[in-house]
Amino acid sequence: MSRKMEIIAERANFSAGNLGGLDANRLTEYAVVNPADGSPFPGKVFLAESLKASGMEVSFQVMPPHMGMPFFHKHRRNEEMYIVLKGSGEFEVDGEVAAIREGSVVRIAPDGSRSWKNTGSEPMVMLCIQGVAGSLTAFTGSDGIC
Repeated sequence: MSRKMEIIAERANFSAGNLGGLDANRLTEYAVVNPADGSPFPGKVFLAESLKASGMEVSFQVMPPHMGMPFFHKHRRNEEMYIVLKGSGEFEVDGEVAAIREGSVVRIAPDGSRSWKNTGSEPMVMLCIQGVAGSLTAFTGSDGIC
């Protein structure tokens, strides 16, 4: 059984949780179902359902050294932004391969066929943010209210 995120507060206008740390060993306690074959996919945790998010999905994941995402995938509506927090590897989108490392940020349109692998000797930790492509109508400066 995979670990569940601890919910530390819920109120009318917010919810907060704690993953217990972002080190690779801690993240491997989480798992999601691999849509390709139904097997557990360790080292990934989605946050939207637990935190009751309604406009985005956010996930953390860890990829062990010399391992990769076991399949390529696209989305129907969501674009994704991956932020490499630790480690290094390669990202492949539509047959194009790019080296990534700590601090790299990759945005992929819904129709981009994507996968990644850890080419380093340390675990690679990434944050992924998903949102409906084309739905951002205002940025922080124009959407914020003081």
